[in-house]
Amino acid sequence: MRIVISILAFIVGMGCVAYAYVGSALQMANEAGQAARGGDEIGAVSMIIDFVMSGEIPQLTSYLYGGALLIVLAVVNLILNNPKDDDREDSV
Repeated sequence: MRIVISILAFIVGMGCVAYAYVGSALQMANEAGQAARGGDEIGAVSMIIDFVMSGEIPQLTSYLYGGALLIVLAVVNLILNNPKDDDREDSV
């Protein structure tokens, strides 16, 4: 059961991180599209290049940090939560 919970937490965490990056990319594409519709095609391309080169984190940071927390909790749960040895057979 411990492994299933850890795997599910890991998957949900990865989903949150992916949602943060996809949402950020869609927001950037929307802003670039508005700039391109305004007649500034070079500015739109420049905006996207600047965003990629800056290495900024996505604006949906709550999902990014929440996903990272879930991933860390899943890994820690698998590593540190070892099942206790069953010594009932030895105590006869």
